[in-house]
Amino acid sequence: KNSGRDIVYSLSNTAPIEHAALFGREVNCFRTYGDLKDRWDGKGSHKSIRDEWKAHRDWLENGFSGAPWHFPDPDMLVVGEVNVGGKLQPSRLTADEQYSHVSLCALWAAPLLIGGPIETMDDFTRQLLTYSDILEIHQDKMAIPAKTIFHADSIEILVKELFDGTKVVG
Repeated sequence: KNSGRDIVYSLSNTAPIEHAALFGREVNCFRTYGDLKDRWDGKGSHKSIRDEWKAHRDWLENGFSGAPWHFPDPDMLVVGEVNVGGKLQPSRLTADEQYSHVSLCALWAAPLLIGGPIETMDDFTRQLLTYSDILEIHQDKMAIPAKTIFHADSIEILVKELFDGTKVVG
């Protein structure tokens, strides 16, 4: 309180916190799931973006009402170069999967964190992470996560209300 500047408090873990809704009212960011890997399909022993998508949706619907300035954190974006076993390698996500991954996090008002160095970022990743339309949605003053209005096995529709009263559909 005496620092004279804003500070973001974030709880990070590799599994959901048992009473995260209580902590979420006290801190700014809190993990909703374990560590993500650069996989969309959910195959293998690690959690995929698809798994996170389902868990994050369920967590928002059942455990978090979307209070301003309190952000559920689905983990770092797995775009560009990702850390695998202490070494950087290109993300295994296709371009479309990377677009979807960043778009979901922007709609969720989730922290946009990357795990690779910005000085070696390729043009595609830089353009993806600095795309003004996505950042405008992510940085909206309301800072409220989008709500899922429909989901089936292969499609989900989210609606995010913005500060000016408009709505974004993803």
